[in-house]
Amino acid sequence: MKKRLSGALTVGVLLVAAIAASAPVAAARGGAVASPFTPVVGESSTLVARHATPRPRVRAFGKGGGLVVDDDLVECPAAAFTTIQAAVDAAALQSGSQTITICAGVYAENVLVGPGNPLRLHGDGAGSAIVTGVAGTAGPIIDVVFSGRVDIRDLTVDGQSAQAGGVVYGIRYDETDGQIDSVEVLNIRNASGSSQGLGIRVQSLTGGRAKVKVKSTLVRNYTRVGINGNGNGVDLKVESNDLIGPVPPTVWAPNGVQMSRGATGKVHKNFVDNNPSPNVPGGAGSGIILFCPGKTDVHDNLVTRADIGISVADTAGAKVHNNDVADSDFDGISLQFLGLFFGNIGCTAPGVPLPVEANDIHNNAIVDSGDGGIVLVNVDPATEPATPNDNRLHNNEAAASASDGIRVFDGIDNELKNNRIDSSGGTDAVDDTSGGGTAGTANTWKNNRCSTSSPAGLCK
Repeated sequence: MKKRLSGALTVGVLLVAAIAASAPVAAARGGAVASPFTPVVGESSTLVARHATPRPRVRAFGKGGGLVVDDDLVECPAAAFTTIQAAVDAAALQSGSQTITICAGVYAENVLVGPGNPLRLHGDGAGSAIVTGVAGTAGPIIDVVFSGRVDIRDLTVDGQSAQAGGVVYGIRYDETDGQIDSVEVLNIRNASGSSQGLGIRVQSLTGGRAKVKVKSTLVRNYTRVGINGNGNGVDLKVESNDLIGPVPPTVWAPNGVQMSRGATGKVHKNFVDNNPSPNVPGGAGSGIILFCPGKTDVHDNLVTRADIGISVADTAGAKVHNNDVADSDFDGISLQFLGLFFGNIGCTAPGVPLPVEANDIHNNAIVDSGDGGIVLVNVDPATEPATPNDNRLHNNEAAASASDGIRVFDGIDNELKNNRIDSSGGTDAVDDTSGGGTAGTANTWKNNRCSTSSPAGLCK
């Protein structure tokens, strides 16, 4: 099988400068076209998100002080404010962190929490306190900028598919700490799907700190990225969330969770579903994508129905382990070097792309991939011919891949050990490299349980 790349890249200056890197590169294998990288920045399963029914909340409004908001003064008649923004502005005039209680209602406003205004925004429960944003604007519906620390919990942020702009936002944290807990972020998009919808984005454009945890939250019907950490200074924990990709019509390749451009953190115990691209030659969707992040740990996630389940692109030193990946349209897990194939896309200084090296991929279970189970590929060998290199792939299971179970198109000094590969539609284990490693390859294959390999000798 010959590796090739198809499709074209379209990059806007705004997207490269301000929005996170997105869909990965995969190769066309056996005549099946996979997708090139595109920056940002179909229901077939019976899987149901855990947050289909919001948890009931106990009200404590008006007790113990704080600022109270009620849109119609019905649920909380003693509330001093009828808009969230008015309460936020009032909080800015007080010293210390303030609590704003948001009573049940619908708040059609874009909320800006500005510099030096630490807050706790507590709603009456997801599905009860609903912030819709202003229709026809790009949002962010809640924008937190240099605010110190802001916690958001127990409310719904709903773009109602009525936003407008090239890039639109649900919740955005910019160089601000905090926690998002038990929130729903829905329909961050426009009706046609042409806007790139980012559900939750934590960013640092200048290297300032943004330490944020997102937990027990539902993000659904985003058109570009569900939860995104982007930039040096970002430390993002994404824990126990449900991320459900877009419904048609769509234009962009979606990513469920994206860690990019120096962001560090953990992605664990999430359910990530339904992230296929409407136009695979123009960009593939990933359930979870790492694109030149800092130290990142991805574990114990369930990832289903993406073009590529978990993408590890231009990434060094990441841990990807104990994940279940099912029903990927192409590869279950892909390690891919993009380099300068598409020009400088903002990872590091021009001409110094990050190699795919020293990643630890272990104890993952991949089943029913539409192409390969686990794949290693170099899209830009002219920039860095050796990568992917020095990666460890051990104790993974790849079953029922439509093509090869584990395939190394490119790379040297990778260790593939104690993996179990079976029921592959092509060959269980394939290594296209040559060198002083196992069976004349450039890599070490040891104690892998499989039936077929090319060259012979890669299976135990």
